[in-house]
Amino acid sequence: MSENKAEVSKMRLKVFFIGSFIVAFLGASIYLFISAYDDKASLATAPVMNNDINTPAKNNSEKWH
Repeated sequence: MSENKAEVSKMRLKVFFIGSFIVAFLGASIYLFISAYDDKASLATAPVMNNDINTPAKNNSEKWH
């Protein structure tokens, strides 16, 4: 009977640690996702301006072939 209780307590401890790691991972993921979109004013959304009219602007949208 006491061996069974010891096994059950070890199993509960393992489940507790695994569950707390999962909860911590999910919480950190949600926090990072929210903080990435929290301050949209600091994001660089303006197009890059080319000061020299004679040089063509780079086209970075070309796909690699």
